[in-house]
Amino acid sequence: ISATAEVSIRNGPRSPGSDIADEELLQEIKNDVERTRRDFEYFRRPGTKAALTALLFVYAKLNPGVRYVQGMNEIAAVLL
Repeated sequence: ISATAEVSIRNGPRSPGSDIADEELLQEIKNDVERTRRDFEYFRRPGTKAALTALLFVYAKLNPGVRYVQGMNEIAAVLL
């Protein structure tokens, strides 16, 4: 992911209301990613934020029973 990467949601066939739910999920993740490990320069980089956001969004979409919960950003940060 490049330093200027931005995570977005693809437009495609979806059920009514799912775009709004995805946008809300993505915004929740972005809010938490902004607060992730601000004391380290690595986590202030746009590319790192985009990678972490993408990782968490994909995990939430692939695991609908779990989705995303606050604090997963700190756990995922260890993986990066």
